[in-house]
Amino acid sequence: MRILKDAGDDCRADSTAFRRQKFSYHDLTISVVDSDKDAADDVGFGIAERFYLWNGKEETETASAIRSGLWHTTMVVNRMTPGDASRIAELFAELDTTDFPEKMGTRRRQLWHYNDVYFHLQDFEQAAGTEVINQAWRDSDSRFIKICDDLESYIRRYDPETWARPADSIAKRIETETPYA
Repeated sequence: MRILKDAGDDCRADSTAFRRQKFSYHDLTISVVDSDKDAADDVGFGIAERFYLWNGKEETETASAIRSGLWHTTMVVNRMTPGDASRIAELFAELDTTDFPEKMGTRRRQLWHYNDVYFHLQDFEQAAGTEVINQAWRDSDSRFIKICDDLESYIRRYDPETWARPADSIAKRIETETPYA
């Protein structure tokens, strides 16, 4: 998978892509490309850097579920200091060893950054990812509250003036295309 900041048609030439999504958030347009091509192959393409990946299932099952349109991506956008990426990854790695991701319905989690912009992608089997995140907030699950508290030292709101709850950090999906599904 690759994340391109307003990549336009540049990613459409990639014949290995099996899903393209476009999200908007405040002043950003973000293109997310799931493909058979490793993100590391695209250094210099102006893409975000992935610093954490958790697959709740085998990678082949993940690709198959995405190709078939069974998974839905929710994207959280905030700000971070790129030097904090390893600590943020450690916090999520600790959380992802528990049953919390499965309880929440998370099937894959990826953390990316582009300069100081932080992208947290969660794939769910249902389309209501925003509602799932809101429910975790309302349920006050101690693990969710703990990771939110722990992340406050590393993650800043993209736009603090418009933020009231975690769902305010969720980007809006404006397009999904599965050209080779």
